[in-house]
Amino acid sequence: MNNKKTGKQGEDLAAEFLIKKDYEILERNYMCAVGEVDIIARKGNELIFIEVKTRRQETYGAPRDSVNEIKTKHMYSVAELYVQEKEISDMYISFDVVEVYICYERIIIGHIQNAIIENPRKVFK
Repeated sequence: MNNKKTGKQGEDLAAEFLIKKDYEILERNYMCAVGEVDIIARKGNELIFIEVKTRRQETYGAPRDSVNEIKTKHMYSVAELYVQEKEISDMYISFDVVEVYICYERIIIGHIQNAIIENPRKVFK
């Protein structure tokens, strides 16, 4: 299976996982001029921007390790534009990572809440 199919499968599994945890999926693969975010969800009064990383093996490290400083900056920029576009002003913003391991027939999903906490309220400034 190629990387694109693996990534799509991981995003589908992540969305199902989040829905079971009472998250409302607002957007998938949201793109704008400054970047893309895999999933935008809502839970209560929280708007969550979620990066999904899928691996079939750990040769290249844990999935969360690939959410680097550049990706983090892109997520902040996308969040800022999304909040402006949707005129959101009364929600807490957070950034999560969902790791999906697909090893043979076994699937393991890890949800790292507030994974990117450098400045989670930046989008309101």
